[in-house]
Amino acid sequence: MRRVVVTGIGLLTPLGNDTGSTWEGLVAGRSGLDWITSFDTSAYECPIAGELKHFDPEAYVDAKLLRRIDRSSVFALGATRQAIADAGLTIAGEERAVGVLLGTGMGSAHLIVEQQAILDEKGPRRVSPFLTSHMLPDTATGLVAMDTGARGPNYAVTAACATGGAATGEAAAMIARGDADVMLTGGYEAPLRPIYYAGFHAMKALATHEDPTKAVRPFDRTRNGFILSEGAGVLVLEALEHAQARGARIYAEWKSAATTNDAYDMVAAAEDGHGIAEAMEDALARAGIEPDAIDYVNAHGTGTALNDRVETSAIRRVFGEHADNLLVSSTKSMLGHMMGAAGAVEAAVAVLALHHETAPPTINYAEPDPDCDLDYVPNEARHATLRHAMSTSVGLGGHNSAIIFGRWEGN
Repeated sequence: MRRVVVTGIGLLTPLGNDTGSTWEGLVAGRSGLDWITSFDTSAYECPIAGELKHFDPEAYVDAKLLRRIDRSSVFALGATRQAIADAGLTIAGEERAVGVLLGTGMGSAHLIVEQQAILDEKGPRRVSPFLTSHMLPDTATGLVAMDTGARGPNYAVTAACATGGAATGEAAAMIARGDADVMLTGGYEAPLRPIYYAGFHAMKALATHEDPTKAVRPFDRTRNGFILSEGAGVLVLEALEHAQARGARIYAEWKSAATTNDAYDMVAAAEDGHGIAEAMEDALARAGIEPDAIDYVNAHGTGTALNDRVETSAIRRVFGEHADNLLVSSTKSMLGHMMGAAGAVEAAVAVLALHHETAPPTINYAEPDPDCDLDYVPNEARHATLRHAMSTSVGLGGHNSAIIFGRWEGN
């Protein structure tokens, strides 16, 4: 099995339209959440979201293609281009050695809704001939391949809110077993349409607060839900020897990943947290490291009463006494919940935490909850020696993922 490293990162988030501004915002403890501007929210109780700000789609996609594709696909293309540029990667001449594996939870949410409205108002003859080819869960992987020339393995992964973590872990495993030398991987999502927002509102899953920046309060006693966000996260993963041969800058080394399922409920996590605990245990076993080698966990940490309690319990089950030494933070407190993109963005955050030896904070943490009793890096980032970082994700349908990265020491 070959060693795998991270050489490029591309991020589009509510905190910034690139990796640098997103990381700076996270370390500063700044929230990217605000009142929704993209649709009429007068009928909604909690009109807050994590929208991309000052995002220019034409910076990544020409006007002709832009009319055909979904907003989420634009995010996937944009984050991928950023990641390739960050990695200093040239694909020409190595097209067959480069693969694409991206994931989305909701797919082409905008395109489908828009074309349904056209069907209802104007009839079937006015529906776009590009609908079928551009509404698929794997549309973005095809578009990225055409945009970059990558002709290696190419497919999509969907595992609800664990999608980004699952996709990243599988892409790394593909390199490790020799299926590709380079993988462009991650997750993307554009869920901010009224129908989808209404669905989460009906589930009573969304947070409420008079101040949008304080709406998401993971692990705090007063937490009452999450906030939907849009965006994308893409990583360039490479076989170590490939990265070294071209003199690439290396952020961190991928160590392992695992996915599991609760086999319990479509919405609620099992009270004993067995699914996410088993994913963490499997990832540790595959990495061949002991629990006390992990210094930082970027937790799923949605800010819902059940998730945060269950995840805390699972961390204590897996890490035992070492749980008291862990730095654990939920960057959803600043980014909101990016659904299928969340796990990929948070994996990138775990990589950046190792690279900069800085754990980003969990903001809005004010009232401790006896059921959530770990060190959540409250409100201020913390510089620390970080050897290994884990990113965890939990999704509807009982999906779980855990991925581990190690600090790159140059050997």
